[in-house]
Amino acid sequence: MESSAWHLSLKLSDKPKEVFQFPDTEPGDVRPGGYQVSTLKQLISAQLSDALPDPELIDFVHCGCVLKDDLTLDSYGIKSGSTLHIIKKTWPEPEVEPEPVNRSAAAREFRTLQAALLSSGTYRDAVLASECSLSICDPGAQNQS
Repeated sequence: MESSAWHLSLKLSDKPKEVFQFPDTEPGDVRPGGYQVSTLKQLISAQLSDALPDPELIDFVHCGCVLKDDLTLDSYGIKSGSTLHIIKKTWPEPEVEPEPVNRSAAAREFRTLQAALLSSGTYRDAVLASECSLSICDPGAQNQS
């Protein structure tokens, strides 16, 4: 088994620079320069599992260029001893779609609220004095205050 002299310096924004030593290679193995960026992400994520739990949530930057997963380290000119900056990403927030409005139920709720506001001056004053304001669509209600 030959000793791998390949290593990279890794810089996370919130941690000091670390040295990543590539695993020893067997004859016939892909040399580290031939590794795809996606493979490197998996290796580094396994070694730094506390700081980088998911390889899909990191990007590498080398010489100001964000590395693409399907390209090799050689294609970017990365040599042993080069420094890669690690950018942590977050999972995208799922899009929240509003619930469809049941128009008949909404109209029924509005009529109940409107009736309560019109029938009780105390209730109306309490609701209108609260921080959230309601605009009442009944033109007669505006003149009653």
